[in-house]
Amino acid sequence: MGTTKSMPTTIARGASPESIPRRSSRAKRNPPRRPVPFLEAKAALQENLAVRRARLQLSQRALAARSGVNVAYITQIETGNRNPSLLILGRLAAALDTDIVGLLKKRRDASSARRYSPKGAKRR
Repeated sequence: MGTTKSMPTTIARGASPESIPRRSSRAKRNPPRRPVPFLEAKAALQENLAVRRARLQLSQRALAARSGVNVAYITQIETGNRNPSLLILGRLAAALDTDIVGLLKKRRDASSARRYSPKGAKRR
């Protein structure tokens, strides 16, 4: 008695090949796009991290020492090459004396910041 190899079937018996739903190869090539709010938060994080670090006069190395996050990782976050986890965001926020929301919130642009300057401040 000879042994024959048979392919496992996951299709109902009697189904024609035309009735079998096929996956589109296009779905594999084009992953779903990320929502716009994610990109806005990422851009805000990049800007806020650099601005808050400069405001506290911290180098990336000093921020790394305060937060326990690698210098290269901080550089990659500031350039937009990495997306940090909530744990890393929490460490960075604590080191910069702010909260996670403060790092992700979109800042006002320079023109609107001038409008809300305190009384008596000189305008350039």
